Amino acid sequence: MAAWAVRRADDAYSARAWLAEQPYVDATRVAVIGMSNGGRTVLAALRAPLKHPDPFVAGVALYPGCQTDVHSTFYAPLIVLIGSADTVTPARFCEEMEHARPESAPDLTVVVYPYGPHAFDMRLRDRTVLGMRLGYDPRATADARRRVLDFLTAQGLVRPGP
Repeated sequence: MAAWAVRRADDAYSARAWLAEQPYVDATRVAVIGMSNGGRTVLAALRAPLKHPDPFVAGVALYPGCQTDVHSTFYAPLIVLIGSADTVTPARFCEEMEHARPESAPDLTVVVYPYGPHAFDMRLRDRTVLGMRLGYDPRATADARRRVLDFLTAQGLVRPGP
């Protein structure tokens, strides 16, 4: 349910506020990342207009449910990584969301992996549980890790490697 994503987004902002008080954190460089329901929470957290005083600077959502955000606009750059074989959170809604993004909005990148079942980056054996196709895709996992690091580097949140 979309209402729970909004409640969890409030939790993410509470965690962000706590982080901002830590002496080892640059409060101007905090991003939000989540997987599955956590990915949906990322979308809810970044929806424009900003409803919290301190924004996240970017977001990473892995296999989120995008169906309630097809026409949402996000206030910060966002990357969504999802598989075409995902029966839990179908990729088509995320693709629709990307195509509906206004040109003036921050970057929104949706990467759809050709095999990629739900939870493609977890070492799960291929199976279907309660109608949900789960499994591991090592190629998608490697590419997603690279893309997340590249995205966070481009946002100035990770220093480029040697």
